[in-house]
Amino acid sequence: MSAKTLLVAACLIAPAALAADNLDVKTGLWELKTSSESTGLPALPPQIASQLTPEQRAKLEENVKKQLQAAQNRTQKICVTKDDLGRPFASLDFKECTQTIVAQTSTSQEVKLACTGTPSGSGTLRIAVKSAEAVTGTIDLTLGTGQTPMTSKTQFQAHWLGNDCAGAPRLVDQ
Repeated sequence: MSAKTLLVAACLIAPAALAADNLDVKTGLWELKTSSESTGLPALPPQIASQLTPEQRAKLEENVKKQLQAAQNRTQKICVTKDDLGRPFASLDFKECTQTIVAQTSTSQEVKLACTGTPSGSGTLRIAVKSAEAVTGTIDLTLGTGQTPMTSKTQFQAHWLGNDCAGAPRLVDQ
């Protein structure tokens, strides 16, 4: 699993968790604002690194760093439907990762993520339901091992905009 894939998937966990069946939130259109800080860059898998020239590797690392920086502040609108409520992680396809809900009430949820692929990674998602129309939370991720693991800390806020999704992508389509 690539660093970009894991980071994007982790960001998707946040809106996905809005739909957890025990969280007391409304369905409909939600606006999600995220703010992330990332450091480090995990090592490339050996089968990829061996095929790159030093120039190609430097360009790849530069592009990944730019993508991570661009993702630091993001606002998106998502549609959470009644059908989504029982499937909070339906949009995520983690073949080498496990997700475990550690704690959950109607006003909070904590999810652990553990990935055994290359590079390996782990993370924690915490959600606090402020009201049926407002949610906040954090995502802490570590990807890779060794001298330069990537760490990412994301804070998010989401608020309900209304019943009509107005063409916004469904939660499970993210």
